[in-house]
Amino acid sequence: MADRAEFAGIALTSSLLDAVVVGFDGSTGSEQALAWAAREARRRGRRLHVIHVWLPPPLVPAGLSFPHMPDSEAILDDAVARAGSIWPDGTVTAQALPGPVDAAFIDASLEADTVVVGAPCHRRQAYRDFGSSAWQVAIHALCPVVVVPETTDPCDHRAVVVGVDGSAGSDKAVAYDKWPEKQQLAKSSQLLVSVRNAGRETIPNIGVTVNGLDERKTDPDLADPTRPVFAINGVQVRIAGFPESKDAAPRGCDTAYVNTWACGPLKPNQTKTFRWSVTAVRAGDYRVTWRVNAGLDGKAKAVASGGGPAPRGQFAGTISNKAPTVRVADDGHTIVNGTR
Repeated sequence: MADRAEFAGIALTSSLLDAVVVGFDGSTGSEQALAWAAREARRRGRRLHVIHVWLPPPLVPAGLSFPHMPDSEAILDDAVARAGSIWPDGTVTAQALPGPVDAAFIDASLEADTVVVGAPCHRRQAYRDFGSSAWQVAIHALCPVVVVPETTDPCDHRAVVVGVDGSAGSDKAVAYDKWPEKQQLAKSSQLLVSVRNAGRETIPNIGVTVNGLDERKTDPDLADPTRPVFAINGVQVRIAGFPESKDAAPRGCDTAYVNTWACGPLKPNQTKTFRWSVTAVRAGDYRVTWRVNAGLDGKAKAVASGGGPAPRGQFAGTISNKAPTVRVADDGHTIVNGTR
């Protein structure tokens, strides 16, 4: 069960660095936002922080602080229990704050990894309503914001759409890594990590180290204890006019270092996307981590924008033992989804 840690006060009193922050008030929309945030925190390996915002009375005698609303404790207990059912081993903290709602989450965005808020979906003009708390948070927050609409459609099957206009903001939107949390045996996926050079100098040899695509077994009868969790797919290329099979990994970026790909210099404000095509081959939980490198010889060090350790992250979830439904098309070559 997730641990409960409550932080009292009328301001943010606990560091939210790298946390996924979500608003919860017990409504259906906030329940859906909490579920999305819990899955995202699990996938990204972040702490989940739940905030319940309440409106204080208009007039408070001098010298008195705002009390918590009587139901804040019950609302937060419900939120932590719901998050724990989705992510039993996760770290979940909770906090009650006085309003206004938009100010609480804009303040949280100063340190948070992601802010998640729910929004009603019964009016088409809701996204144009400047009085909407979700809208105010979305346009003023200093970190990525996810607005989860109240809907009966879980949206699990929908595509991820990213708007790109060449600006630094759109580069960050592309860099917000996404990979399916729910995997299936024999199902191929694209693992993408986009890195942007936000500095003023060229990075000599931008690279990424990925761990977790395989695991070590303790069976003494195995000649090689390393067994794949995700197999890197093959792709056919022509070398000197002859067909060859190569890993569907970043092309031209192979190195002698284990699980490390380096693709050469990266100029300021340029973005490099590392792409792997992989297939899940072992059912159960998985955890794939990645770390950015600025060079292979140890002289160049990668740091996050604004300072700090090298950018890193993780993808985590579960691989189902149910294989996808596919078949060979009538041409005898093409693999298609579904049955006839």
